[in-house]
Amino acid sequence: MGFIHLCGVPSVSYKHLEYKTKADVLFNFLKTGHSRKHIMTAGTADSTKAIEQVMGTGLVANHCYSILSVHELTVKGKKVKILKLKNPYGGGSVWKGAWGPASDLWTDALRKEVGDDAGTSKEVFWMPFDEYIKLVSFTNVCKYEDDDVHSYASVNKGVSEQSYFEFTIDRSF
Repeated sequence: MGFIHLCGVPSVSYKHLEYKTKADVLFNFLKTGHSRKHIMTAGTADSTKAIEQVMGTGLVANHCYSILSVHELTVKGKKVKILKLKNPYGGGSVWKGAWGPASDLWTDALRKEVGDDAGTSKEVFWMPFDEYIKLVSFTNVCKYEDDDVHSYASVNKGVSEQSYFEFTIDRSF
């Protein structure tokens, strides 16, 4: 996981196989990460996932996605957990199932509640958490905070000078 090297802050990787029986724990980690504006990603790379199973859903196999937001909605008296994801490479390959772009589950009120812009981007899509935990293999959370003064990673390979890299994180999405 490269977050710790890119940002120099604590990072955690959650393997979904370890959370099959405690999915609520993982969802709460994601909700906390979202509320604290942590950088979160998800990946479909795992030897236990059948490529055909993943690709049949519209997801890309062996691929990473950005997690933009985490929500718990009440729909017809039932709690629904959904995630807003982004395919950073675009290409329009998005989730085809429930709560996806073509789903009839959306109402104008629900879209407004989650701040959805009704599909103005071909890279951004919503996915139910129960499907996410089944089809996505891992979640990474970089515990970067806005008030962090600076971050750096140092690698000593016999080079006489230190190199520093600066990254700008676009939070406009």
